[in-house]
Amino acid sequence: MIELSPDQRHIASALFHRYPYLRGYVAAVLSGEMGTAFVDDVDNPTVGQLTLGWPHIFAGDATSRASEAMLREIPPQATLIGEDTAWTDAFRRIWGSQLVPWKRIAFSTGDWNLKTLMALTQRLPQGYTLKQVTTSTEIESLTRIVDWLVDHRNYPTPEDFLNRGVAFAVEFNGQIVSGCTSYAIGGGKFDLGIATRPDHQRRRLAQAVAARMVLYCIEHNIEPCWDAGNRADAGETEISAALAQKLGFTKPTPYTAYIINPDRRTSVL
Repeated sequence: MIELSPDQRHIASALFHRYPYLRGYVAAVLSGEMGTAFVDDVDNPTVGQLTLGWPHIFAGDATSRASEAMLREIPPQATLIGEDTAWTDAFRRIWGSQLVPWKRIAFSTGDWNLKTLMALTQRLPQGYTLKQVTTSTEIESLTRIVDWLVDHRNYPTPEDFLNRGVAFAVEFNGQIVSGCTSYAIGGGKFDLGIATRPDHQRRRLAQAVAARMVLYCIEHNIEPCWDAGNRADAGETEISAALAQKLGFTKPTPYTAYIINPDRRTSVL
């Protein structure tokens, strides 16, 4: 497996052309702005792997010896995503019952209605305010909602996020209680991360802050990208998917990621 430098990542582009899932992640890695990229051969690549934060994303010939060699280097607890069923078969050949499936839903961009999006930003309950995040203290507040909302693997410091990323937040009594961030950024795309503190959920905060981020992307000619998936709660995945469609994302496409759990002894596949 050969790691590509940021200025070499065009070598892997053909393998990930029109990748169906995690399009924001793929764009961020291939642009050289985030993550890591690997291929089996720099002159004639047949398989590729992109890593950004939690997922290992695979494309190319899943039946080749090169793909098996690449997969056998993946560490335990990693999350695997393949572009088609051939990759699922390859995951199963190597890890079998150690794989834990994680149901997710990918979306395409499409039907933006500016009036609808603007209306969603204005439906906050009394006492809540929507704002753009502009300080390191606010970035740290976002990570206290959930630590992945500004992932240190993507943005090593709050200052790095402020230089490269974008975030909007909802405040209540001076505290940030909901946020939407450019979890991954690159290649003219944002992959959106969104979370709300549990004690402030079901108050339309997520739809307000997400709508504001989509409006920002439209204003700045950036493509927002959305994949719904809560590892611990399938119900939350469906809620996220419903919000994506309300915002204007289209073509919901279910898919399965797989987590390697060496302690698992019974098959769930």
